[in-house]
Amino acid sequence: MEESMFRIADVKMKPKLIALFLLVGLIPLLIVGLWSAYQAKNSLIDKSYAHLTSIRDMKKYQIERYFEERKGDMGILTEIIGMLRELASQKSDISTDQYKKIYDAYGKYLVNFVRIYGYYDLFLIDSQGEVFYTVKHEEDYQTNMLTGKYADSGLGRLIKKTLASGRIGIEDFAPYAPSDNAPCSFIAQPVIHNGKTELIVALQLSLQEISAVMQERSGMGNTGETYLVGADKRMRSDSFVDPKEHSVKASFAGSIEKNGADTQAGRDALSGKTGTSYIRDYLGNMVYSAYTPVNIGDMLWAVIAEIDDDEVMKPINLLTGSIFISAFISAFFIILIAIFIGNQIAAPLKRGVVFAQAISEGDLTANIDISQKDEIG
Repeated sequence: MEESMFRIADVKMKPKLIALFLLVGLIPLLIVGLWSAYQAKNSLIDKSYAHLTSIRDMKKYQIERYFEERKGDMGILTEIIGMLRELASQKSDISTDQYKKIYDAYGKYLVNFVRIYGYYDLFLIDSQGEVFYTVKHEEDYQTNMLTGKYADSGLGRLIKKTLASGRIGIEDFAPYAPSDNAPCSFIAQPVIHNGKTELIVALQLSLQEISAVMQERSGMGNTGETYLVGADKRMRSDSFVDPKEHSVKASFAGSIEKNGADTQAGRDALSGKTGTSYIRDYLGNMVYSAYTPVNIGDMLWAVIAEIDDDEVMKPINLLTGSIFISAFISAFFIILIAIFIGNQIAAPLKRGVVFAQAISEGDLTANIDISQKDEIG
């Protein structure tokens, strides 16, 4: 039995013309269109990385500058060292006439200093660790930071280090019980007279100030954000895209898995690397990320700038969709044209075949009507 085989020669001319027209018309369109989309995609990714890198470096500079300004504020306080020394020597109860006199003279200055420069609180602590002045008068007021119940707090640890080193120091964010267990960071500097530490000035930093720096989002689109991550993988600034579950407060109150930021970008930055990568973020979304470490005193943080893949690729997806829509519309018109041309070619050929068959059968009266002046006519 003779096997039946598909042969192009057996296909009728009209389908072959349609297929040929589609191949000739659509293949170049798709090749050029998809190649253009591919090139545009790479260009857009490179541009996104460059933009993220620029923002990342700017945020790193702003954070470094923020803490340098905080150190400068300590310098301002040392200009009133005489007043601070007097306060240290008059740490009696605030109801005494002498303490009231000192408070009336300098208390308003310290309150205004905290308000104007954006701090949460200011502490004066003697060389034995006793907190004898604060602006807020929270539960840490008149406690001992070396031996009292807050000795193991962030402020307590900082006071110990400052007394030991005799230099300015910064303590990383950690929950602080006197401030409703909110994450707090502190900066402290000793006031030294005749080679001896007479008191320590400490400032409680405002979390809102740091988050405000990181959440300034010019040019970041709908999903772009910059944020800080500590060595413990917890947030050091509030998230823009998930402010409820990934704020600094939620990060310290919850778990790293649910409320932290244990991502590849963060791990690379905290290992000292600077770079860009395409990663899964702390919400599980694919993002383009730029990261770098930032050292603040003894603290190591990661500065991360990211934007969602969906937002970056939206123009490319629209372009690719437009290419396929154009190809579909083109295919429709190509088929119509191919059918028309196929009919113009096939009709006279069919008449010629009928005429030839009639002649071969002996019908010498047969005729053919071809009103064309091309190769067929």
